[in-house]
Amino acid sequence: MTTLSSLSYFIVNNMIHLTILSTFYGLGCIMIFPMSTIIATDIIPEDRRGLMLGTFDALKDLGLAIGLVLNWLTLKLTGFPIVTSFFMMTLITGLAILVSISIKKQIN
Repeated sequence: MTTLSSLSYFIVNNMIHLTILSTFYGLGCIMIFPMSTIIATDIIPEDRRGLMLGTFDALKDLGLAIGLVLNWLTLKLTGFPIVTSFFMMTLITGLAILVSISIKKQIN
């Protein structure tokens, strides 16, 4: 949902569209964080769960912080319009999906 919403920012042309799109984008974001933690909890062995979940959450927060700074730097240094942020986010999400599929195939 978040990736589709990100791509849709390219066609927004008024405040109503932006509000509707932002609502769907927010719903997608709200689902990502708890679901990723639930999946991590299922994968991590019980005896290492505290350490690994702490590391997982710290890396997730670090990614949010670094992504924000990299986005700002990219926009400032290149002069690209703000919608470029959504394009970059979509590309990064697509890359993450491909890497995840590749890792899953190697494990199986």
